[in-house]
Amino acid sequence: MTVLFRRLASSFIWIPPGSRGGSHHPSQDIFWTVHQIPRVADNTRRSTRQLATSESISGDTMFSIEELSCLAGIWKGEGSVLKSTGEQAATYQEQAEFKPVRKTDDFVVYRHTQETQHAVKNMPMHTETGFLKVLTDGTAVASFAHPFPSGFIDEMSQGALERTKDGTMKLTLKAKDFQRAVPNPQTGKKQVQGFQRVYTLDGDGKLSYKQYLSTDKGGDNLYHHLTCTFTKQKE
Repeated sequence: MTVLFRRLASSFIWIPPGSRGGSHHPSQDIFWTVHQIPRVADNTRRSTRQLATSESISGDTMFSIEELSCLAGIWKGEGSVLKSTGEQAATYQEQAEFKPVRKTDDFVVYRHTQETQHAVKNMPMHTETGFLKVLTDGTAVASFAHPFPSGFIDEMSQGALERTKDGTMKLTLKAKDFQRAVPNPQTGKKQVQGFQRVYTLDGDGKLSYKQYLSTDKGGDNLYHHLTCTFTKQKE
């Protein structure tokens, strides 16, 4: 069995057989190893700084390790799925965890897991898993796996952390690349082509996010697709 590896920010992502156009079955999971994830390549650090500059992310530029650890814990909340028209399509309950797996004086690496359940039907809706690395200069890199019905997607994102004047912490991540493991034949489902997530942690300890999406059937413009507000359950 042939195994393909793709290197991103000195981490290794296992791309299952068939992800390059061959057959693939949803039971073939996607895994990451993080033995080398703390070492971000210079070009990745430069590109994330450029992203922060180009998108006018303002605020203080240096963060303590304590501040970078603010996401740590298990969170539960309620969210909404929105159509491209802005109408609410569904509501869901979500549990998310940000677990620090590596800390140094310069960065924190989280392992992130997330599961959602339909608020009315009590049926599983979506799950994802991955890693997030945030540096003391505010730059961030992330890698997430999504087992969508149309095929598995690996999302590689870059972004920056911002501290606003009122003390709110805001993390913006924008997808820069997707690796796809699409079943054969194609299912005809929409294909994700753009994604952005914005996490906000306010002074009262409330975590929320807004996520923006574009697909091959809807054009290049991102639209507000998901929103959720959490309370922390435990560290």
